[in-house]
Amino acid sequence: MNDANYIWLILVPRKPDSIELTDLSFEEQTEVLREINSVAALLKRKFHADKLNIAALGNVVSQLHIHIIARQKNDVTFPKPVWGNATSKPYSTQAAQDLVKKIKTVLAPNPLPLTTELRRQLFYRSLHRGCKETDFLIGEFAKAKLDEISDPQLFGEFLEEDDTKIYDWILAKDEVPEYYRELVYSIRDFHKI
Repeated sequence: MNDANYIWLILVPRKPDSIELTDLSFEEQTEVLREINSVAALLKRKFHADKLNIAALGNVVSQLHIHIIARQKNDVTFPKPVWGNATSKPYSTQAAQDLVKKIKTVLAPNPLPLTTELRRQLFYRSLHRGCKETDFLIGEFAKAKLDEISDPQLFGEFLEEDDTKIYDWILAKDEVPEYYRELVYSIRDFHKI
């Protein structure tokens, strides 16, 4: 949705003349639910949504479509609905292209393979955080376990987080976001924290 107030995606099943979810076969409904779950997980993980709004209204556009909106507690209308409570704020062309590219990358069906180049980049970023404590915690983990990481893309996203947050997550000073828990718990186990 071209409204920079929110990260707002719309899924449209590729079945013409479908108006209601019940116009789809049970198998098609199951696939739609699977896709909703994938997009919802993306919004929670990548865009740190505090709340998700998921709806299939279709009062204006009857073709079946599902809105999946990442809400933030500090967004322009929270906790009110997104409809009719704020003026739409269109993306710039560049911002829209960047967001679409980011979403497409994250929605790729399989995690990025750990190529030699990706391994080199992740290893370097693990050791050169800017904070010696975090360099040690992540760097030593990466030296021993980088080849065993099941989702290099998620590890790369983790490395983009602020050092203070990472340090607090690893030392259990702050709650770890759900999408990083398995990774952070692995780092804690490695260091016997």
